[in-house]
Amino acid sequence: MRTYLFLKGIHILGVILLLGNIIVTAWWKIMADRTRDPRVIAFAQRQVTLTDWVFTAPGALITVVAGDTMAYGFMSSTWKIRWLVWGRLLFIASGIVWATVLIPIQIRQAQIARSLTTTECIPDEYWRLTRRWQFFGAVAVALPLLNIYWMVFNWSCEEAITETKVASPSEVQMTRLQRSPPPSREDEHFVGLRGLQRLWQYRHAPETDPARK
Repeated sequence: MRTYLFLKGIHILGVILLLGNIIVTAWWKIMADRTRDPRVIAFAQRQVTLTDWVFTAPGALITVVAGDTMAYGFMSSTWKIRWLVWGRLLFIASGIVWATVLIPIQIRQAQIARSLTTTECIPDEYWRLTRRWQFFGAVAVALPLLNIYWMVFNWSCEEAITETKVASPSEVQMTRLQRSPPPSREDEHFVGLRGLQRLWQYRHAPETDPARK
């Protein structure tokens, strides 16, 4: 159970780094472009590209590694599990947009901004790229947001568990609301993160644990 909670925490940390940076970065860029000041725009463009490598890429990597470690820890044929497949496809689609469209645009815009003097007008090419960046950037943000809804709210085993306090106030034990058969392979196709936690608890419980009886 502690291993699951650790991996879940790392997974959530990765999501925070990923989504937090792409949302805040969009705000920085939009506000910098509105100034139409070449110095401000050049600085913002450098930071947009830099923060993608410092926060977005590591956040995506952490999210994938921790999430797949949880899934492969006790599931088989994870590419046949509907909610995992959709979650992965949405994540992959967002990554493709980011790597093939947004990054090249950001690099080109940074090159344009660096070549400008403080009195020079910003060329039309920059603004054309900005409009394209805004459109595809919105797509790249919407896909992981949709993924969060799909991964968090798509479960069927929520009613099977509840959180109750145990001896130590800092500990929480997942207990069963009612006696039910142990989770089967069929359950894997319908559970989300809550069901995942139940399956992990059952799979790693000692043989003498009453929950396995």
